[in-house]
Amino acid sequence: MFEAVTQNDTVVGTGVGGERNNRFYVWGLYILPTFQRMGVGTKIMTALCNSAPPNSFLEVQVLRESNKAQQFYKRFGFVTFHSSAEEVFPNVNLMTDFMGCSVTSLRETLLV
Repeated sequence: MFEAVTQNDTVVGTGVGGERNNRFYVWGLYILPTFQRMGVGTKIMTALCNSAPPNSFLEVQVLRESNKAQQFYKRFGFVTFHSSAEEVFPNVNLMTDFMGCSVTSLRETLLV
């Protein structure tokens, strides 16, 4: 599932979600800096949540050093359940947190 938010014919945010083995993976959630904290991310998360199977677990992988992303997901009830060094570019490893929450709790947070 791909979700994009536009304003004046310009894409200001995107997100992708897909289900596999009773997990719904969220990735590619990016918001242009000038549109952050304006509800664009919430709009995308709501659309992705609505497309996820009702009893699934949502999972996202977030760079540990990305404080804004960490806080964004925590606001929706995501918690870190695993951390590891991941190769993000050839020979470049960064600490990554695997965060998740249930679709049920996310829907309660989003009131959908």
